[in-house]
Amino acid sequence: MHILVIDDDPAIRDDLERCLAGATTRAVTLSFAADDTAALGLLHGEARFDLAMVSIDGGAVSGLGLFKRLLERSLRVPRIALTDGRDIGRVRSAFTEGAAEILLKPLRTDDFIATLTRVMERVERRRRDWRERAAYSALRRELDIAADMQQRVLPHRFPARDGLDVAAVMRPAHGIGGDFYDVFAIDERRLGVLIADVSGKGIPAAFYMAIASTALRSVGMTGAAPADCLAEVNEFLVQRDIPGMFVSVFYAVLDTREFTLRASNAGHPPPLLADAQAAREFACAGGTVLGILADVTFTESEIAIAAGDALVLYTDGVTEAIDAARAPLGVDGLAGIVRGAPPDAAGLVAEIAAGVGRFAADVGQRDDVTAVVVARRLP
Repeated sequence: MHILVIDDDPAIRDDLERCLAGATTRAVTLSFAADDTAALGLLHGEARFDLAMVSIDGGAVSGLGLFKRLLERSLRVPRIALTDGRDIGRVRSAFTEGAAEILLKPLRTDDFIATLTRVMERVERRRRDWRERAAYSALRRELDIAADMQQRVLPHRFPARDGLDVAAVMRPAHGIGGDFYDVFAIDERRLGVLIADVSGKGIPAAFYMAIASTALRSVGMTGAAPADCLAEVNEFLVQRDIPGMFVSVFYAVLDTREFTLRASNAGHPPPLLADAQAAREFACAGGTVLGILADVTFTESEIAIAAGDALVLYTDGVTEAIDAARAPLGVDGLAGIVRGAPPDAAGLVAEIAAGVGRFAADVGQRDDVTAVVVARRLP
């Protein structure tokens, strides 16, 4: 520890050395200045100090106000005021000028050591708090960057096909989500359409999402049938043996000439097929969630999408949103939102997100809210 002592009292050096002798195991270096000029010279120099002790009794030292005269650096160290205690006004002013403690002269060893210990413990606590805040701020910045990257990775532009209208939304509950979706071209005629929900939340879910979404797109773009795609990705995830992680997936191949949809469902909420009058569940065949059991067989279902129909894919964060009475929105509630929504895909996903927000306004969003709408335009 390096202490700067600013005091014109010739006895202060002997007092301090007496107090320090054998009183601490921590090495202490003392630097002395007997007036303002000498003190400013040391403060503007290369030395770094852990503590400053400054006389406030007048004379050749102007007290704690001296630090306001520093031109090129600020001394971010605690300051102890040294005084004979005869002028209470100076003591009061010392605290307003930033004194951490007051030491009365002549110094007593026990008082000096107790004061020094108290001040340095306070300093260490503040430094630890600062480091923790700095670490938290750095982590928060990294999480914000990760959340932004996750949103950028999700597609916002979709393959253009005559008569097709596609839109999607993903609103994470806690910055980084585990939901994802994709709509990609397999060839000039077929599109892959998927929505998925990874178990858990936060960073682990985001990592698993990245792995699963990449695998699903890679296999899907080979033209594999939906059931075969899910089976292959399931084996890939099971072999990675990531404890406690799995993903529910609805994956379909849409023929954009015939507007038929062939789909398989790995433990995901079934989508709704909606028209201007009604919205009903598409109870698609499939199998269990991906990433838990090996050698799972998946089955498929097929459905035709008529002009004016919209396929609404969603995650359970939509239907499991709750109101103030802790009642869930449910499939019926979602169907009600869909029936009253604009006919275009973008308007429909916006109304789903807004409707869930209104329903859960008194409780707040507890889970990721994700929806994809694949609509066939009217001629």
